[in-house]
Amino acid sequence: MRERPHRYSQYPKLTGLPELPVVVVGMDLSLTSTGLAVYGHGHVYRERIKTGDMRGLRRLFYIRKQVIEFVLAQTTFTEPVPIFIEGYAFAKGDRAHQIGELGGIIRTDLAQFDFDVYTVPPGTLKKFVTADGQAKKPKIVLQLYKRWGIEVDQEDEADAVGLAIMGAIFVSPPGQCIPGHQVEALGKVTKIWGTGWEKY
Repeated sequence: MRERPHRYSQYPKLTGLPELPVVVVGMDLSLTSTGLAVYGHGHVYRERIKTGDMRGLRRLFYIRKQVIEFVLAQTTFTEPVPIFIEGYAFAKGDRAHQIGELGGIIRTDLAQFDFDVYTVPPGTLKKFVTADGQAKKPKIVLQLYKRWGIEVDQEDEADAVGLAIMGAIFVSPPGQCIPGHQVEALGKVTKIWGTGWEKY
């Protein structure tokens, strides 16, 4: 089991945004390189789950174990952790089924632990970070640095970091105006499990 960081202050601190008193996990699920990130009181930590040449059930079990351990490492009895996951995007052929299997397993596991789970539609994260719902991955990496001072050199981690920041603002809105494109993107977030999820 991973050790929960005693203080998030050891990780990079965001600029351009007030410190929000929350811990939020963002995840960009992938069969080959899943990005995970946690926003913790103004700081961000991220990592990747790389599966190498694993295939089939072995790969699914491995990703599942790593994701759940990461989330539980951020959790305390007094500080429940909301989870923000990007929704399904188009994929060709059998890969769509495989990604669906992974997404269903992870979402079901998170629900069993009774986490608050939110989904962010495809393109909405891009809109939130860059103001362009069709932006390419490198633009997300660039805007994370320009807007919040976070340097990320890996695209899966960049998506996860963006989701964690988006989630932090969603659950604990800062006491300042945020750009209109971010307000629009936040309005498309859907809660799929947790307290009051039936209302969404």
